[in-house]
Amino acid sequence: MRLRELRPRNFAAESFSGNANPLHLCPVISVGRWHPNPQTITRMFKDLLGDAQKQQEEMKRQLAAITVEAVAGDGAVKVTANGNRQILDISIRKEKLDWEDVEQVQDLILAAVNGALELAAGTEQAESKKLIQHMLPPGLGGLFG
Repeated sequence: MRLRELRPRNFAAESFSGNANPLHLCPVISVGRWHPNPQTITRMFKDLLGDAQKQQEEMKRQLAAITVEAVAGDGAVKVTANGNRQILDISIRKEKLDWEDVEQVQDLILAAVNGALELAAGTEQAESKKLIQHMLPPGLGGLFG
């Protein structure tokens, strides 16, 4: 490829308002450089975003299949959630609770729900990290820890 010869230009005479391309006002940018057209850039971003959306949807499907459980009160309350942080089941063993102490029952339910949601959030974070590692170019896998 042959580069065009640099010659002095009257930069003051050229304006951004007419047909002048601002990229061509700077010889360093315009000489021997690739100038993609806007359609190419748009298509590249749409492809990138489309792939990311597909991978995010796939990750949601995978997280829906992962279940976590949290227990409170020595097995009195057990909460099951999935990786999307959705509560799937709450089971209560009547014989292990004092039903006269309503505050204790409420506290155990809250503790089990919060524990399940924390486990689900950790699962989601681990799966997101795997997805990001998969999307990065080779050699940059350790970039995010």
